[in-house]
Amino acid sequence: MSFKNHHYLIALIILLCASCKNSNKNLAESASLEEVTIPTLQNKPIDTINAKAILIGKTDAPYNFKYFNLLVHTGLFNEVSNIQQENHGDSLYVEIQKLSKPQIIDLIAFEEGGLPPLFSRFFITPGDSIFMEIKNHKISFSGKNAAHYNFFQQLEETATGNWGVFKGDFDQYKNDNTKFYNQKKKILENYIKAHPEVSKDFKQQTYAALKYEYLLHLISPRDHQLSNGTYQGSDLDEVINKMQFDGEVAMFDAKEYFDTINFEDDFNRPELLYNDCFKRTLPKYIHSIFANAEVPGYSIDNFINERDFIKSNLDNDLESFAIARLIYNYHEAGLAFGQKGKTLIEELINDYREEFSKNEDYVSKINEIIFDLNSMDFKLSEQLLDEKLINIKGDSIKLKDIFKNDPSKFKLIDNWASWCAPCIAEMQKSDEYNPMLKENDISTVYISVDEDLEKWEETVNQLDSYTNKEQHYRFADFKKSNLARVFLQLGKTKNRYSIPKYTVIKNDSIILSTNSPRPSKQEEFLSLLD
Repeated sequence: MSFKNHHYLIALIILLCASCKNSNKNLAESASLEEVTIPTLQNKPIDTINAKAILIGKTDAPYNFKYFNLLVHTGLFNEVSNIQQENHGDSLYVEIQKLSKPQIIDLIAFEEGGLPPLFSRFFITPGDSIFMEIKNHKISFSGKNAAHYNFFQQLEETATGNWGVFKGDFDQYKNDNTKFYNQKKKILENYIKAHPEVSKDFKQQTYAALKYEYLLHLISPRDHQLSNGTYQGSDLDEVINKMQFDGEVAMFDAKEYFDTINFEDDFNRPELLYNDCFKRTLPKYIHSIFANAEVPGYSIDNFINERDFIKSNLDNDLESFAIARLIYNYHEAGLAFGQKGKTLIEELINDYREEFSKNEDYVSKINEIIFDLNSMDFKLSEQLLDEKLINIKGDSIKLKDIFKNDPSKFKLIDNWASWCAPCIAEMQKSDEYNPMLKENDISTVYISVDEDLEKWEETVNQLDSYTNKEQHYRFADFKKSNLARVFLQLGKTKNRYSIPKYTVIKNDSIILSTNSPRPSKQEEFLSLLD
């Protein structure tokens, strides 16, 4: 199957997930890093939630359930945890466990033959039993609270037009998006009139989903087109800086642009902490407050400004969420690559250690960052350098011999898999960033976590126009690999991992980072080498 047919899929998964996860790998518990400068977090749940909901599905295309995902929003990002799923060909049984509050859940069902996946959202309440049918590539729901489940499908079928595209005029862009948002609100108002049985929670969460999706588009102007024709947004400060650099705009008035937003009324809303659109918008809005041309977007000054703003304006769970996202976003942007930035992140983690420990997902994400902070300037041991990998010809070769055959000062380790769309999407951008890698004496070593040899080989061949086959390897025994524990930030006991994951190594042995920015983010990536 050609990758061209997957462009829609890749864009969707990047938007929703930003990384691929796997929670079922039984990796060995071998120690990979012995020296720890900041201890990892331990999950200390404050209570046990037993409420659950059930989804029963049937389809006329069994492939829909072969790769089926439900995304809940209890952590920092879209999560697939606390879901038990059984697939029996054309039927599906899913238990959504530890469901503490009514919320909107995302659904993705994949299609065969290069067709775009089916995507929907539905409002779910603890105790619900939901019946879903996929027929002729359409999703429908039934059950006791059917009116809660079918709104977003009706919205998709009823709304005309789309969100605006930014073409250099902030006023026009805002007007276009406001018009589309008002159309969606009107559809919801009519739906509620037609279904007076819907709950107060449904109204609150669904109105919020529309509102914060609208605000998210204002904060992240849709300014660049993907190869499949859809548009994707950029951080507001990036758009402003580019326009000011090009002389297209003299000054950006954030107060005027966001004149309908009152932070206290619009964002100090803990009841929306499980609402995906709200959670994506809150940290971006806080970041946009300090966006300007003089100070780089993810600078130390802005980190301090955002940190202090959050502490002054949010409390309790909302504060913990915003701080955790602040740490995550600035670490992803490379703030810790300088000693001052690293210290600021470490101090903030320690300040919120107790609060983060109450949420399993926060613990997982923050521990990845802690692992990376602890591994900076860590030297690969001889044991790790002697570990064997398998090349595309099926031959085994030690990591140190791979390095020895390549004189580059820096090695970029790209951990990926054939089933990881964001991994592949990044490789397809290689023409953009390869000149930067070459200029800075950086070579790439692709190491796959695939255990399906045929699928790995097939995908490497399909990527031939983007990558060099000779640079592709896979772990000889992934489940027992000590290198995997280092490169995937698993430490001694963690078994869940996210990809793509990028590790940068200097002089064939010194790890600069096990969580490097993606090479397509060239400025952030290069800050690691300073």
